[in-house]
Amino acid sequence: MASKYTDEHPAHVPESKQHVIHEPGTRAISKNIPLSEVNRHCTPENCWVALNGKVYDLSEFMDRHPGGPTTILAWAGKDASKFFNDIHKGVKIDAYLRPEAFLGDLGVDESLMSDEFWHTLREARIVEIRQEVDRLLNQCTRTHKADSIPRLLQDKNVDPLLKTKLQRLETQKRAALDAED
Repeated sequence: MASKYTDEHPAHVPESKQHVIHEPGTRAISKNIPLSEVNRHCTPENCWVALNGKVYDLSEFMDRHPGGPTTILAWAGKDASKFFNDIHKGVKIDAYLRPEAFLGDLGVDESLMSDEFWHTLREARIVEIRQEVDRLLNQCTRTHKADSIPRLLQDKNVDPLLKTKLQRLETQKRAALDAED
């Protein structure tokens, strides 16, 4: 059985891993970490695993894991709760990890699921798309006489890649506006 981490006998941390700091990208909007964010951290140097509703960075622990790093790497970026609980009945993982290995709770905050939040998000997306459309129109009016996306799309002299981008933006704008209704 693995010995517990203690302040008197901390585990050796390889120098290559001492300066790596991983902050969840969702901290700005949520105190919880969605599984999609956990999925992004699936390498030996950046190994996040979800266990029983909590997210841990197991990069440093994997070298001390009694079953070796392979087992942890197999679950990198995933929720390993069922597997962990089947193997380690009643074991609390926190007893074996440094406190900083705990990154946060798994899941999305309920407040982010409110209609008000999604309305705000849609409004921001509409503004973002409109700004991109305006930027492209300003760029195009120097070389083309068209003053709107439909007119630019009809212009045979417009670059095909630009037309594709404009069509995509027009579709995104319509979808965002439709979602507003």
